[in-house]
Amino acid sequence: MSPNREIHCRLCGGELSAEPIIDIPGAPSGAQHYPLPEEFKDDTGIDLKLKACPTCGLYQLTNAAVPYYRDVIRPSGATRTMLEIRRRQFRELISRFDLEGKSIFECGCGKGEFLELWREFPVKAHGVENGAEAVMHARRAGLSVESGFMDSRSIRLDGAPFDAFTSFNFLEHQPDPNGMLASIAANLTSDGVGLVTVPSLEYILENGAYYELIADHLLYFSRRSLAALLNRNGFRIVHFDDVLEDTHCVFVSRVPAPEHDSLRRGNIDLTRQLREFVNLGGTGPLAVWGASHQGFTLLASAGLSSVVEFIIDSAPSKQGRYSPVSHIPIVEPDILLEKNVRAVLVIAPNFAEEIHRMIREKYKLQCPVGVIRRGTLTVFTL
Repeated sequence: MSPNREIHCRLCGGELSAEPIIDIPGAPSGAQHYPLPEEFKDDTGIDLKLKACPTCGLYQLTNAAVPYYRDVIRPSGATRTMLEIRRRQFRELISRFDLEGKSIFECGCGKGEFLELWREFPVKAHGVENGAEAVMHARRAGLSVESGFMDSRSIRLDGAPFDAFTSFNFLEHQPDPNGMLASIAANLTSDGVGLVTVPSLEYILENGAYYELIADHLLYFSRRSLAALLNRNGFRIVHFDDVLEDTHCVFVSRVPAPEHDSLRRGNIDLTRQLREFVNLGGTGPLAVWGASHQGFTLLASAGLSSVVEFIIDSAPSKQGRYSPVSHIPIVEPDILLEKNVRAVLVIAPNFAEEIHRMIREKYKLQCPVGVIRRGTLTVFTL
């Protein structure tokens, strides 16, 4: 067991509180070690220091993870009470997300105590477990279990992608909870869902239950910090519940990935429209109205810098300067009284109507005016 160490937040990487909330010297270095007399001399314990992250709210111990943190250990197996709670949770998971006939995996399934229950339900259940003995025990029971540990997006489970997952009191053991949830997400369908339970920090704080602190549990989740962890890894909480007063239970779903194709289509379509606008008939220079970030991006992406003679802007602070990279002069609007432009391209979405009106009424221009709004070009002609 490595000595205590000061760490950054295991969730968000922020600085932890300078002083521990509580410091328990001589605490056991693990909840699963019961020494024999000949081991007493080396069994000196560790200091359990509980700190909080001011940024995300996660409470956590500063000691290193116990050597067996990858293994699910359920010393008393599954009691009747717990099995009935899982049955209720399984029924709700299936009903809430319409999972009949769908595939589900348990991250950290131990010997398959809860996987066994899935045989009562119309789903295809699978498990992943690090402990070799637990895997063999589950397989002897005829359960679908593979050996492994979920700590990376590169992990691919047999049968992935799955429609749903479960994780029962396992995240609190992890030195890298983001890695575990990222791995889970990588093995789900894009609309995958799940059920997660962790011990409740609120229960510990409300009851002064400092005796719940153990080296095995590195992380102590409140509703806030559990939501922060899930959101950070692409999940949203659909329903929050508490079990047996001391455990948070959340039903989650994946957050849909952003639609990227619209950006590519927008670039292609608007570039085509702009180039058609440039080729409209008439003589004289092409003017752009709006020395804005939108305008500079459009000039670059559509390759129009070489055909624009000047950029108009009403802000005196911009006049007399030049556009970045393309170095097109930025001038005051009254240049339209001197120049016979063949077309004006308005790239100022919030003021497009006002500018169009000025071009027609104040400057009496009859040339085509192109106005960009909502990702498209509208051309006004007289």
